Amino acid sequence: MRLSETMILVRKAVNIAGSHLSLAEKLGVTRQMITRWANGGGMNLQHYIALKEYTDRYEPRRKN
Repeated sequence: MRLSETMILVRKAVNIAGSHLSLAEKLGVTRQMITRWANGGGMNLQHYIALKEYTDRYEPRRKN
């Protein structure tokens, strides 16, 4: 199965946050939503933007 860009973004965010639950708490959504997104489920634009901002905020620190 080929991973979509959104699935990769969700998995990257989960790695940064440490768990589905931690990421859900940071984004103000349920753990089930994170799991659904990680498995290719639909996501609205507001959540996508929040997820992208979250990964952009923390990813540069991990590269140093």
